[in-house]
Amino acid sequence: MRGRSGVEGGHVQGRPVTVSPTGNKSLTGGIDVAVRGERILAAALAAAGRRRFRNRIAGQAARYWSAPTGSAWEANSHWRNGIGDQAWLEVGDDHWKIYETFARALNSPSPNTVMEWGAGGGANAVAFAPHAQRFIAADISQENLDECVRQVRATCTTPVETRRIDLACPEQATVGLAGSCDVFLCLYVIELTTGANAVRAILKIARTVLAPGGTALVQIKYHTSDRRTRGFAGTAYDRNFASTTTFTIEEFWNLAAECGLTPRLITLVPENRLDSRYAYYALTIPAAVQPAPPDERLLDVKYTEFAATFNADVADAERRAARGNYISRREVETTVDD
Repeated sequence: MRGRSGVEGGHVQGRPVTVSPTGNKSLTGGIDVAVRGERILAAALAAAGRRRFRNRIAGQAARYWSAPTGSAWEANSHWRNGIGDQAWLEVGDDHWKIYETFARALNSPSPNTVMEWGAGGGANAVAFAPHAQRFIAADISQENLDECVRQVRATCTTPVETRRIDLACPEQATVGLAGSCDVFLCLYVIELTTGANAVRAILKIARTVLAPGGTALVQIKYHTSDRRTRGFAGTAYDRNFASTTTFTIEEFWNLAAECGLTPRLITLVPENRLDSRYAYYALTIPAAVQPAPPDERLLDVKYTEFAATFNADVADAERRAARGNYISRREVETTVDD
């Protein structure tokens, strides 16, 4: 599940835009009124039936991402022919560079197994797979998985396998993977989810599949004190999905910790060609405690002490035995003399 976070069929967060060749966006007039109206209506619907409203939006999200609906869907899923060669390559390259920076700072080894949650059209996969021994792509769309595999196989020989995500039970996509992944990727996905509970589920999945010492590279869209930057579901998922769920920097840091991941590093990308207000987190699993190698010098000392004690005990036992034999013989000799 991916989103071309910012440019969805010519719209940013449901608002009309024009996009220059360099990716700069300019908003047309009348937007603030439309956005305020959408937010007010969404709040009213949620207040009238919160659970029903959430379920409706979740259903819309599942239907939207499960199967292609046209060229806009391919762009939102980050297919190469959807966003163009240059943007597609930049997505993967930029994310690999962020990971490399984190890995150097954390002194992480080269990854063996990498899993991406929401692989889309393979933009990240082609950047990470050449550096791994195994790549696992997970997505709710079979079309996305097929495209991701095609792109990876055209790029490198790293084995790639796929896992289909069922949003009703996403944990099923991780069966057999517990503790087997060195890197977990979740990029351009969190803002598309339908709330904190869905995000919490993803973080717990990362905690499950990562091996001790593993790293999750997770990106969110952050909101600021400006209430207009705060994510909201809107009244229809496909009009606003690129900013459905946002967090403050601290909120997501704390949420990751609650889910058993240790936040270590963060980097911010205020804006790129796709959108703005991106935050990338390096979240880790504590490494397994390895027993220290034996100190041979200490072993030698302990052995010498043991040998000395053993020899002393043996010598003492021999003395006691000899004394006992001597006393026995004297007693026998005394009895015979009598």
